[in-house]
Amino acid sequence: MTVRETILHRFPPRTHPLTVVSDPDRLVGDPAVAAALARRGFSVVEETDAVRLHLAVERARPWSETAPLIVVTPAPLEELPYDLWFEGVRVTLSLQALFPLLAPAVVRALSPEARERLAAAPPPAIPAGNEETAGLVLRTVYGVEPTSLRQPAELVGRLRDLHGRDGVPPPIATYLVDLLSHEPVYRDWPLERILTSPDALTRFMSTQWATYVRAQVDEGAGESTAPYLVDFGDRALQDDLAGLVRAGVVQPVGLPDPDRLPDWARPGAVSTAAEERERRIGELAGLLAERATTATAASWTQWQAVAAI
Repeated sequence: MTVRETILHRFPPRTHPLTVVSDPDRLVGDPAVAAALARRGFSVVEETDAVRLHLAVERARPWSETAPLIVVTPAPLEELPYDLWFEGVRVTLSLQALFPLLAPAVVRALSPEARERLAAAPPPAIPAGNEETAGLVLRTVYGVEPTSLRQPAELVGRLRDLHGRDGVPPPIATYLVDLLSHEPVYRDWPLERILTSPDALTRFMSTQWATYVRAQVDEGAGESTAPYLVDFGDRALQDDLAGLVRAGVVQPVGLPDPDRLPDWARPGAVSTAAEERERRIGELAGLLAERATTATAASWTQWQAVAAI
């Protein structure tokens, strides 16, 4: 049973006129859950102030088994006004109950879609702390082996995918900073910034790429001695350059003669601003067509990914 199915199982249609819910993790607020409840005929009231809550409940009257009401609070149910607590069917929802062996702080930071993928994975044999849960999430939810990120090409490629999908939740970013900051290759990288901000990743990678290209052009053939942090001599990074440019992670460098660069580097160079605009429009149109096709029967999150283009 999925996370959403488990939640919705607590709200059978045409059964209870009033249900009061303690929901500190805002599980009822998941757009997919809210839409399913609306289809079942439920109205939902959420208000922390007691006076406003009573006003909202009165405005929702009359409720019945065919037009039921859900009153949601982040607090324990005992803190609700007594008449609502007494009259309503009482439900408590929490991520701790749904994922009892995983660290709540990590699970709480995930998107609803990521939690669904996590629920489909085998749980750990024993309770996991923040680090163990973060590693498990990377492997089972995002398909990322944490130790593989010690390779810069793998890290940059995975960040491109994660930033274009769910982003990197703060507990996952903290885990990765702790994991990678001791690696000599990342000694001067702004790990925390590029892990948490797609714009920071773009600025960093574009600056590094521009430094690398200009060093190559200025010094001619052979290895550059210019001080850059990202080694674009890495074959894996070279193979991924076109994809990084298409995703906007690397901004092309303007050169009078881009043909001077090797074939692998040419996607990262343009001769004029007009050429850059034309190239970018073509790439964005391709991405839009691809994402719009996959979002035909889309969730809100999928349409957000389309809008981000």
